[in-house]
Amino acid sequence: MAIKRKDSSTEQKIVVAAQKTFMLRGYDGARMQDIADQAGINKAMLHYYFDTKDKLFEMVFATAYTQIAPNLSILTNESVPLMLRVENFVNHYTTVLMEQPQLASFVVNELNRNPEKVMHFLRGLVSDNTLAQAFMRSVEKEGKTNANMAKLHPIHLLMHIVSLCYFPFVGKPLFQYLLKLDEFQFQIVLEQRKQETILFLKLMIEGKK
Repeated sequence: MAIKRKDSSTEQKIVVAAQKTFMLRGYDGARMQDIADQAGINKAMLHYYFDTKDKLFEMVFATAYTQIAPNLSILTNESVPLMLRVENFVNHYTTVLMEQPQLASFVVNELNRNPEKVMHFLRGLVSDNTLAQAFMRSVEKEGKTNANMAKLHPIHLLMHIVSLCYFPFVGKPLFQYLLKLDEFQFQIVLEQRKQETILFLKLMIEGKK
């Protein structure tokens, strides 16, 4: 009996359909039948390529996470002055999130839904913990020769840097409602926030000049 080979184009259609379905409905709301319908195949064919919803979700989530994970290596290059590292990170990370804004809420929602399970299969992808430690050590090092830096807690500084970039995307519906911003206006605000965030962090890191 001949072994049926998996077709890469069909597999890609399934992955794209799964991305749309999981991002729209989350893990709990997504059904394999919905994904099969979106991909234009029957459910049996879907299970031939991905035998469980968990396996398909893990692929989609891992892809989403790697696309929008903060590139902390930008912050750890000690040959570059700290404030310039922060500027580079803010500009880069905000741009990444603006290109794929729907991923921000998806990643946060699924991490909150089942943090232990999600982090279990992400551990092979996440090396950011060592980069985070490296950044905090560099902040402590600069604090030895910079009185203003000595006042900063490295953990809080890192959380400020990442969250100032990330939260506007997670809170987008609320901000649009409260500030009466349409999609075009909100995109302008996000672009402006790059410089606003940099100025805010500059005051925190360097103090008032």
